[in-house]
Amino acid sequence: PHLRYRFSPAAPFESVPLTPPTSGSVWTATLPGFGCSDLPEYYFEAAGTISGAKTLPAGGPSAAYVASPGELAVRYHEDFEASDAGWVGGQPGDTATTGQWNRQDPDGRFNAQPENDVTPGAGVNCWVTDGRPGTAAGTFDVDNGYTTLLSAPYNLDRAPEATISYNRWFYNGGGAMNTFTVDISPDNTIWTRVETFGPSGPGTTGGWNQRTFRVGDFITPSATTRLRFRAADISGSIVEAAVDEITIIAPQCIDVCNPDVNADGNSDQDDIDYLIGVVAGGPNPTGAEPDFNRDGNVDASDIDALLNVVAGGNCP
Repeated sequence: PHLRYRFSPAAPFESVPLTPPTSGSVWTATLPGFGCSDLPEYYFEAAGTISGAKTLPAGGPSAAYVASPGELAVRYHEDFEASDAGWVGGQPGDTATTGQWNRQDPDGRFNAQPENDVTPGAGVNCWVTDGRPGTAAGTFDVDNGYTTLLSAPYNLDRAPEATISYNRWFYNGGGAMNTFTVDISPDNTIWTRVETFGPSGPGTTGGWNQRTFRVGDFITPSATTRLRFRAADISGSIVEAAVDEITIIAPQCIDVCNPDVNADGNSDQDDIDYLIGVVAGGPNPTGAEPDFNRDGNVDASDIDALLNVVAGGNCP
C-alpha cells in the first residue's frame, strides 16, 4: 500500500510507501515538509491478488482528501461588546415589519428576550431582535415575516475541519410556523441549512443554547465564508431571538523555521556556510537546529532546504 500526495494542484501526485505497524493496526508514512502556502492533497492506494487495485477514497486523485497546514486554534472570536464586528442586521428581502436585529443590551423584563448576554464579566451586548424598551413583551418583537442577521466574511479557505460555535436564544410564544434558522455560505449566494430551531421543543421558550458544527460537513469553506441567522414570525405570536459569542476554531499556520542560523540578523550565504559546517560536524555556537527540513536526518538535504528559504522559498 502507498500514500499518494501533492502540495499543489498543478503538481503530479508523488508516492510514499505505507509502513506496517510493529504492533496494533496503524500504518504510517513520512512526507516531506510543506509550507503554509501549500495545498496538501492525498489519497491511499493498495492492490490485492483477488480484489485488484483499490483507492481510498474510491475516486482516488479526483476525490483526494484535503489537509490544512497548521494547528487548530481560535482564529476568530466575536463577543460584540465593542463593535458589530462587521455583522449586519437586516437584509434586502426581509419581510418583518418590527423586530429587526440590533446589537445592544437586551431587555429581559418580559422573559421573551434574555436579560443578560452570554459574555462573562462586564459584557452586556449581543445581537437581538430589536430590543427597545416596550410596555409589553410583544411591543417590538418580530412581526409579519422574517428578519436576517448576516455575519462578516471569515477566511476559512482550505479548512474543512474548522468548527463554528455560536450561542442562540429563541422565544416562540406558540406559533406553529415560527422558526429560528441558521445557514452557512461560501459566497453569500448559495446557502446551506445548518439547523432549524423550533417551532417547538426544548429551548424554544427562551434560554441561551450553544451549537457547534464542523464547517466541512455542510460546505466547502472559502475565504468568504458567512453565517446567516433568521427569526420568523409567520403565525402572529410573540417571537424574539438573540445571538452572541461566536468562536471559530481553524488551523493556524506560521512558517516557523529561522533561516538566520548564524544569528547575525541576516539571511544570506553566511547562514548557508554556517549550516554546512554544522552538518559536517562542526561547532554550533548559536544552537541552530541542524535538521532544518525536519525530516529526522542531518544531511545535505537540510542545506538544500536552507538554500531554498534564503532564496525566498517556503519553510520546510
